[in-house]
Amino acid sequence: MIKNTFKVLATLALPVLFAAGCGGVGDIFGTDGGSNDVCPTGTTLYAVGATYTNVVVSQITDGCNEGLTPTTPGLVAARNVVYDKTSGIVTVTSMANGTLLGQGPVKCNTGTLNYGPMNVDDNNCNWTTTRTLDFKATGDYNITLNLTDDRTNIKTSTAAGASCKQPTPSCTNKFTLTMTK
Repeated sequence: MIKNTFKVLATLALPVLFAAGCGGVGDIFGTDGGSNDVCPTGTTLYAVGATYTNVVVSQITDGCNEGLTPTTPGLVAARNVVYDKTSGIVTVTSMANGTLLGQGPVKCNTGTLNYGPMNVDDNNCNWTTTRTLDFKATGDYNITLNLTDDRTNIKTSTAAGASCKQPTPSCTNKFTLTMTK
């Protein structure tokens, strides 16, 4: 009986071991997007590295009481996007002051970019920010970023005359940036 049990287990394990040696068990179940990090058949890879000057802001949730609108200067400002082909890492920064918005791996036109936690002080409030950007390339030099800015440890700044209007102890801003070169 024990001998038969081992035969059954060996018979079941052999295909899994073979798949692991040829691209991973995820390939058997179709959960890894294709073997050896290859995009699914029919995927068109888009060019992304550029300075994006046309920025449209939508789907705003102003949970931090900053008065965000689709025309807020800091939101519609140009962005610099750098794609490192060797590592697959995309970095998004503000063109105005070089502030890092997010960085992370992108595969098959999509990825999650992160930033933080980082301490910020705008002379009215200080807080710890952690950003998540859901990145999607929708065409050559066309990108959509769904940005979530989670803020914690919010306090009034020590600057003279500071008046912090953000909710304490935490808040979240969300918005979508649609960007073209």
